[in-house]
Amino acid sequence: MRVHQSPELAGLAELWGAAAAGQSCFQRFSFARTWGQVFFRHGVTPLVVHDAEGKWILPWAARDGVLFPLGHGVFDYVDVIGTGAAAGSLQARAGALARALRRCPDWRRMEMRGLPEDSPFLGFWRRLAAELGAEAAITPFAAAPLLRRGAGDAATVEAFARKHGRAEERLRQAQRRGWLGRVEPAAERRELLTWLLEQKQRRLEARGETNVLQAREAEWLSEMAGLGREAGVELWAYRRDGRPAAGLVTFLLPPVRYGYLLAFAAEMAAASPGITLLYFVLRATIGEGMDFDFLTGEQPFKLRFANAARRLLQFRLRRAPPRR
Repeated sequence: MRVHQSPELAGLAELWGAAAAGQSCFQRFSFARTWGQVFFRHGVTPLVVHDAEGKWILPWAARDGVLFPLGHGVFDYVDVIGTGAAAGSLQARAGALARALRRCPDWRRMEMRGLPEDSPFLGFWRRLAAELGAEAAITPFAAAPLLRRGAGDAATVEAFARKHGRAEERLRQAQRRGWLGRVEPAAERRELLTWLLEQKQRRLEARGETNVLQAREAEWLSEMAGLGREAGVELWAYRRDGRPAAGLVTFLLPPVRYGYLLAFAAEMAAASPGITLLYFVLRATIGEGMDFDFLTGEQPFKLRFANAARRLLQFRLRRAPPRR
């Protein structure tokens, strides 16, 4: 077992890539590396633990006495980096890991939100809490609606269109009046993302809500968007009269496309530009033979199109006081 505390994660790229095979987009190395490049400059300390062969990696970081997974607050899914085959060996190391954590004096509690309920590593998290002799709680957090291709009314694009006749008609109208598609030029991608973040901020402020994409989180997303196809980051737009009516950020990791950030122009709300653009991307996803993951939150606009869901948990652990 090794602890990697250098802010530069590049030395883990090969091990990380192999261990993350089959997991969500948020377990990819490019996501963690880019997050680290932003947050390690602002008082966050890496505490990445892994075995020598790279079968499993615990992508942790620490700040102000709290241990948390890399991407805390912006990654919808968090977990051990590793395939299910590594679950048994990691669980067997829970005692050794707990002893190592006790030697780290600078943390008081551990937090993580977005642990998949079906994670093969759930037993490890429970064992770790027991070994630390701490107060721990693993409780329901949220659900992530999914659109699974090949299931019921999503078996084909045609079946999906018949199921959602109103959205289909709005899409035809939008295509006659404007342009919908994936944005490729780098300058246009940056411009669209800036617009997206501004629209999202205005809408949340109008509702008295706080945006999770604060300055540093927005910086991370901007850096990711700059990587483009290299990191599987896609930006989609619906434009009318040369102006953006809606925008969508997705992450692509076949066979799944993940919908991360959707925003629309408030003055065009009556025409449902956000739902129209989302529907356009859902049609494209089904046509490409993939599933669509709406990520955390059961908002009505997601449930309108979803046909399944993934349950997520939150894990909180408070460190036991030192023995006297």
